[in-house]
Amino acid sequence: MKILLFLKRHYMQTIHEKVTTLINYFLILYIFLLPFNIHFSTTILNIIVLLYLFSGQIKEKLLFALKHRVFQSILLFFVMYILWSLNSEQIDTMLWKLKTYKYLFYSIIFLTIIQDPFKDKLKNAFLLAIFISEVTSLFMFTDFTIPFIHITGYGKYVPFFYTYSQYSLLIIIAIGLSLYELTTKSSNLKKAPYLILFLISTFTIFILDSKSSYILYFITVFIVLYQSFQINKKIILLFISSVIIINTLAFTYSSTFHKRITNIYKQLHLAINNNEYAGSTGSRIGMNLIGFQLFLQKPFIGHGTQEHIDLAIKTIEDLNVSKQQKDNLLVFRNPMSPGMQTLHNEYLDHLIQFGLVGFFILLNIFYSLYKSRIPDLQWKSLNSILLINFMLYMFVNYFFVLNQLGTIFLVLISLTITTYYNSVQRNIKE
Repeated sequence: MKILLFLKRHYMQTIHEKVTTLINYFLILYIFLLPFNIHFSTTILNIIVLLYLFSGQIKEKLLFALKHRVFQSILLFFVMYILWSLNSEQIDTMLWKLKTYKYLFYSIIFLTIIQDPFKDKLKNAFLLAIFISEVTSLFMFTDFTIPFIHITGYGKYVPFFYTYSQYSLLIIIAIGLSLYELTTKSSNLKKAPYLILFLISTFTIFILDSKSSYILYFITVFIVLYQSFQINKKIILLFISSVIIINTLAFTYSSTFHKRITNIYKQLHLAINNNEYAGSTGSRIGMNLIGFQLFLQKPFIGHGTQEHIDLAIKTIEDLNVSKQQKDNLLVFRNPMSPGMQTLHNEYLDHLIQFGLVGFFILLNIFYSLYKSRIPDLQWKSLNSILLINFMLYMFVNYFFVLNQLGTIFLVLISLTITTYYNSVQRNIKE
């Protein structure tokens, strides 16, 4: 009888291991497809969820997730949204956003199913997807029609993503990863594909319309060089020289880059000297000034979930300025999709809605991701690249409501933090 029980347990353990391995292969397919088509990749994710139920040790995995500081910070984020809705009249919009945020709960799967042997494969699947997107962008740049590829993106030279800002952020992540591989791998043969990716990514960044990506590019390069070489005088001089050369070349030969930099200067000049908030840069300055005034009205607990948009609209409409000025500032208004309305600053959105209390709950998610990172230098570097870039991105755009971008972030950040299988292996060694 004992022999039969042993064989049964051994058989079930083998099945669970095979299912777990299969899930990891599906995750590779998932992270590869996600930048191209969220609907098809969602089908893959549903298969992963179904297989997860047969992966074994479900109770242990769920307990691990519930005790994990990352998942606890996400849970606290959801509780905040619900509690602050008691002081809000925007219940329908709040419910829509909570439904959109459900992808954050997939962190349970990512935290408890990703295994170490698959981490590099998952990272490279993401890089391959970005490389294909960039090659497609280059074809679009040269006005070359690709017969078998259906362009679904929005924006100039954006083949598949919804906006150029989201697309450029992912390219920046690819730049950081490829540069890290270039600075750490010893074999020139192994460096070659990452060098190609780095060069193509750099070119693509400077033909896109995202102003913030120009800044993120140099910040990411600096982070990788710092972590790889611990910065010495030669590296600092090399970095400064590279910044000057790349900016000069881009400003001279990229009409898009030249136009964007010129517009930034003009719009900043008008906003600072004339209080005229024109264009994307000027309107963002105006929205931030108005948003900060709303935050100061209730700095500790905020105005309530989703109340910030109506308050901002009313404040702008009451301003003693021209209709054109008001229209420039009301560029965020979108009555057809109220849940997507934002002041183009995730932090400001949260400060107005939830005050300083909610702001620190938001920051706690990123702090927990930082504190949970594993000691391996490769994944520490990826952790830094992801956290710094996404947190800076949130100063000029919304993030959490973008489930496609958010899920990519969750998968990649899960490679860098302590997961269930990291924990099990450490316990075995001990």
